[in-house]
Amino acid sequence: MYKLYIFFSIPLIAFLSCNTNEPTHPKLDPKITLSVEDVSCTGAWINLKLENVSLPADVTIQLNNNNLNQFKLLTSDSTIFIDSLLPNKIYSFKASIVQNNKSYSSENISTATMDTTSHNFTWHKFEFGDYTSNILNDVAIIDENNIWAGGEIYLFDSTGQRDPQPYNAVHWNGIKWEVLRIPANTISGDISSAPIKAIYAFNQDDIWTFSDAGSYSHWDGKVWQTEVLLPIIGGGNKFWGTSSNDLYMACTNGGLSHYDGSKWTLINSGTDLNINDIYGSWNNKSNQYDIMAVASNLFESLDHKILKISGKIVSEENSQNLTGTLYSTWFKPNRKYYVGGDGIYQKKQISDSVWQNKPYDITTYYVYSLRGNDINDLVAVGAFGEILHFNGVNWQSYINETMINGNLYSVGTKGNLVVAVGYGSTKGIIFIGQR
Repeated sequence: MYKLYIFFSIPLIAFLSCNTNEPTHPKLDPKITLSVEDVSCTGAWINLKLENVSLPADVTIQLNNNNLNQFKLLTSDSTIFIDSLLPNKIYSFKASIVQNNKSYSSENISTATMDTTSHNFTWHKFEFGDYTSNILNDVAIIDENNIWAGGEIYLFDSTGQRDPQPYNAVHWNGIKWEVLRIPANTISGDISSAPIKAIYAFNQDDIWTFSDAGSYSHWDGKVWQTEVLLPIIGGGNKFWGTSSNDLYMACTNGGLSHYDGSKWTLINSGTDLNINDIYGSWNNKSNQYDIMAVASNLFESLDHKILKISGKIVSEENSQNLTGTLYSTWFKPNRKYYVGGDGIYQKKQISDSVWQNKPYDITTYYVYSLRGNDINDLVAVGAFGEILHFNGVNWQSYINETMINGNLYSVGTKGNLVVAVGYGSTKGIIFIGQR
């Protein structure tokens, strides 16, 4: 059974002159135009435009020459989402209306749905740390031979003794993992290798970290530059940006800040909850980036907020049907929106009234991070080593291969590569999945 959803555009209202001396023009025939806006593995977004049509109008949609549904259009410009299609199939669409007892139809248009992506990942596990508790908090993928992860790693020194100074990053150079100390300024002015909470890379010569010392460090291809920010913005949790001249950081206690290439500016988020994740994606309709963030205080309350960020203006999005805390978000504007934490929830349009799914529909484990290549290639990671992949139609769990006595806190994806980081028992953990 096919499902059809309608998204109305804002109608344009023309104000006509009342001058009765103007010439009378012949009435033009109604015109219907269909175009494909986008497709998924199981659905298609079809734009429908009406010209010279009296509204409201009853419109019939045909799918592969079969009548799919009839519905009433209130505007002359609408987007129709047709669900329950099959992956990698060609479909044709046609629309028709009846005006003044005469039928008018659009031309046939055709499109192919997206194919599913492969669940066939091979997983490799790497462990870091010689003693005490070790952890990796965040990951950044530049390419398959250049991967960074930040956290807190303790090793024995060359004499076999415990080195009390932690390492705070690991780097994959295509051959082996290097354990590194990235410098971080402290409030007292000292340089340390404080544990890294967030790491973000635009390219191999443009890498950002934020440490427990309350400072950021930036690699410009030659040196690490570091500056204390804690008194200004609080503790950093996640970066997202389009460049080093347009970089956002989500922080604890409602902290949200923006870097414009020369200075950091605090943004009023409207909440004192920890902002756990921030993500942005290009919106083809508005020709700008949409940016969203999620906030919750894990283990303290079930309160949560979904925030929309436009420059330095923050507004709250609807969170109806969400029942627990939130830790991550990922989306493609006007196609699919996800939030994760106590479950994985989704919407087709951010304006939809209700988030779909229940807490345990997809996984029984807490979800700490969501990232994807496209709406048919999404990865989620969480508690006890849970790794999930959505291929455009269904989810697959790899928990039987990746279970650990710990959590995975961050995941990155690039093409056929997935990298997840966290801790297991006393070790810092990295899982690399390749297909």
